[in-house]
Amino acid sequence: MKKNINKMRMIIVTCFLILSFFCFCTEKQQPQSRIEYEKVKSDTNVAYIKRTYNRNNKLTVEEYLGADSANNGFYRSYYRSSLIKVKGNYRKGLKDGIWYKYDTLGKIMTKQNWLQGKQFGEQFFYGKDGGIEEYYFTNLEGKAVYHAKFKDRKIIQSQGAPFYLAYTSDTIKCNDRYELLIFFGIPPGTNYNMSVKEYLIPERRITSEKKYDSMDGIEDVVWGKRIVISEVYKQKSTYEWDIKFAIKDIEGVVGIKNEIIKTEIICK
Repeated sequence: MKKNINKMRMIIVTCFLILSFFCFCTEKQQPQSRIEYEKVKSDTNVAYIKRTYNRNNKLTVEEYLGADSANNGFYRSYYRSSLIKVKGNYRKGLKDGIWYKYDTLGKIMTKQNWLQGKQFGEQFFYGKDGGIEEYYFTNLEGKAVYHAKFKDRKIIQSQGAPFYLAYTSDTIKCNDRYELLIFFGIPPGTNYNMSVKEYLIPERRITSEKKYDSMDGIEDVVWGKRIVISEVYKQKSTYEWDIKFAIKDIEGVVGIKNEIIKTEIICK
């Protein structure tokens, strides 16, 4: 009985060793993924295009690297079918500009806007039929300040407003330039209106007023739309900016924002 058990153990160990050796040889014979670098020259620097291939010699990632090996240019990844999966750009190692993501059939899934490594402005998410499903608007910190859900290309739910302000300072010196930047988005199927008033404090006297409801005076930038207001103040005073913004579709208002900014002009 003991001899039969020992014999069986020997057979099992032998089979295991043969199987392990076969697997090792098979794995060793499989082609390996590989990376290629193409050296390119710009006007001032040397850079590289890095290409990564899978075991089937299919290109999976193509990216532009700076002299310091950080991503600093285009980026593209591919499905096995060679269709583009993701494409966008880096700037000094950070995502910047428009990034697209596609499904295996080449249909767009997302269109996202980035600024110095953070999502900023309009963000689009699409369904399998190519129609918009969700829309976000994010501020410079990458936080969503507006979110809308769609069904049959119509907004069925929304929260916040696709609107963000940036300005020089709460206080500026006489003869220095003051800039007020208004970033906003227009979700698919909607239109907008905005009013911008400047008051002299404490009289609350209107010193300038402008209304927007078209593309006149509007800059079309990567992250959405932008209005730039630039002023040079020559006298000591305090001004207040009153900005009213609304997004509407055929059903009514789907986003609204009222913002007041106060700026003090200091003269010595």
